[in-house]
Amino acid sequence: MFQRALDAKMTVFAMTEHMPRGDADLYPEEVEAGYDAAVLQRKFEEFVAEAVELRERYYATGGIEQREGHGGDQALAQTSTSSSPHPSNRPRHPSATATILIGFEAEYIHPSTDPSQISTLLDQQSSHLDFFLGSVHHVHTIPIDFDKPTYLRAIAACNPPTPRQLTLDYFTAQHSMLLALQPPIVAHFDLIRLLSEPPDADWQTDEEVWGAIVRNLEVVKGYGGVLEVNTSAWRKGLQEPYPRSEVVRKWREMGGEVVLGDDAHSVGQVGTNYGRLKGWLEGVGVRRVAFVKGRVREAQGGEEGKGWKEKGVEFGFVDVDDLKL
Repeated sequence: MFQRALDAKMTVFAMTEHMPRGDADLYPEEVEAGYDAAVLQRKFEEFVAEAVELRERYYATGGIEQREGHGGDQALAQTSTSSSPHPSNRPRHPSATATILIGFEAEYIHPSTDPSQISTLLDQQSSHLDFFLGSVHHVHTIPIDFDKPTYLRAIAACNPPTPRQLTLDYFTAQHSMLLALQPPIVAHFDLIRLLSEPPDADWQTDEEVWGAIVRNLEVVKGYGGVLEVNTSAWRKGLQEPYPRSEVVRKWREMGGEVVLGDDAHSVGQVGTNYGRLKGWLEGVGVRRVAFVKGRVREAQGGEEGKGWKEKGVEFGFVDVDDLKL
């Protein structure tokens, strides 16, 4: 995937993985494959190890060729994570034209336990992670973007059991996530659209739902977060990216910033629909986009041990006119 990003002339490429989930939150294909929480934890750790190895080799050599005698991802996954200084703090090879970032997507399924689990993950991988995203994929602990039968189960868990109530409950869960985690980047803000009917309705047509959206945007703006504009919605048949244009326009009125994401889960999905993104951004009034430069790794005055909220994430910006999509 990183090679595909290089071939596409991307200069900043972020590799992320979902946080490990518990046994009660496994998806059907994970259960079928015999996974459990321990397997997901191990796979997450292997992802970080592989990403760190890839980043360090690329920064050291300016390329990502396999080491002699090793065979691809398996060799990378078996490499232990390094305790050496973060690569962004070291000189790079002159041929290294891109920045590799490593992050993870923090889900919010169980408000009573997830914040502490996320905090533990951040502490365990502190020397390697540059940022994390916050998202909601579950309402009442039921996935809302997996398939239609599961989506209908989520509706049935609402009071009253209606699609509109599920939407309101989704934004309520998102509000709780934002307050608890304060993620630097909020991923696929209105993911609830995916399986709703119709999936492309203007959010402003429902005053209560729109009020919940604006409330959540105000929380993100209040702690200094940014929104992801996620092109995977186009890939999945929706008319607009996540979030819809009226949400982004409102966010821009607040002075909010956006980052770009393709939510690629395979090599062929890297940069999908980026070609149509520039015109869409211009149409909704976005004049510049943010990108993660890295985590602020030293608090003011050199204080170590400060948490992610205190240190924060450093963003750079590029004008939409200068994007080569």
